[in-house]
Amino acid sequence: MPRPAMVWLQTMRGQFRTRQMFIGQRTQTINALRGHLAEHGVIPPKGAIHVKRLADAVADEAIDLSEGVRELDRVYLEQIEGLNVQTT
Repeated sequence: MPRPAMVWLQTMRGQFRTRQMFIGQRTQTINALRGHLAEHGVIPPKGAIHVKRLADAVADEAIDLSEGVRELDRVYLEQIEGLNVQTT
């Protein structure tokens, strides 16, 4: 029978690994969004802290993006938001 401390430690390790996985997925999704925007002439700054700028660029009608590009970018933004919830 495992000791309670070992069970707790294994649970914490599992939670840490899962959180790290979500953080990695969030980073990959942010980079995919940045790359997609860059293909269409929008060069946003690097870093997760600038996701709001990415969202603003997608929403800005003054920026010449097709509706299809905006729709795909909104999907990326939704995924990023879901991963943000998972990592807090």
